[in-house]
Amino acid sequence: MIKERQALVKSNTQITENIFLITLHNSEIASLARSGQFAMVEVPGYLLRRPLCIADVSLDKDEFSLLYATVGDGTKTLSHVQSNKNLNIVAPLGHGFPIFKNEKALVIGGGMGAATTIQLCKELLENKNSVDLLLGFRNAEAVIPSEFFPQQIDMKIATEDGSVGTKGFVTAIVPDLKRYDHIYMCGPVPMYRAMTPLLWSSTICYPKVFASFEARMGCGYGMCVGCSITVNGQKQKVCTEGPVFDFNQVDFVSLVL
Repeated sequence: MIKERQALVKSNTQITENIFLITLHNSEIASLARSGQFAMVEVPGYLLRRPLCIADVSLDKDEFSLLYATVGDGTKTLSHVQSNKNLNIVAPLGHGFPIFKNEKALVIGGGMGAATTIQLCKELLENKNSVDLLLGFRNAEAVIPSEFFPQQIDMKIATEDGSVGTKGFVTAIVPDLKRYDHIYMCGPVPMYRAMTPLLWSSTICYPKVFASFEARMGCGYGMCVGCSITVNGQKQKVCTEGPVFDFNQVDFVSLVL
């Protein structure tokens, strides 16, 4: 059931030049939230909420955190929200990543999609998976600092200009995919298109490949139908049937996000 909740802003911190981390207190949302899900967040002075991915959950504090980039007037306004203010939140929304146990996982994040991988890596480790993490960013200013990620993982970074890690796209640092039991991805559609030939370059395919898709959303709970994509031959709404889908079932020919 869709439910609006009030969440208290505990902090709203600038991480890099254009990236902020907002931490909110609400025990219901914190107890329900899983990696891959998102929140529709009130922005003071704006009619429409903004969809932001759930980056981290702290059950012991009844808190959850959202990472966001100040790309428009709405998110710039959100970046000025002070601590101890209540925001109206609809969360958690969507279906998150399926989590398996005692397997070897490869997690790939691109751009702000990397924010989703923070909680994902935590959940994978909690279920005794081994985790390799690959992150791709435009440049050093766009890199999410490593301290936000669990320290037990093997993390590698690529930047387009070579200012951090390997120079190039994240596809430049992808290892032998046959080493993994399942693969998780969160990033922009061009990253997914670039990954497709790597996933199918062998004589085997990878049945456990899950990807979180970004889309423009008006409502976040399926009423406006503005975020539909074709999955397994059927129209699916990113906000309710997703945002996580079986990567091999997504129709990239018709995909426009």
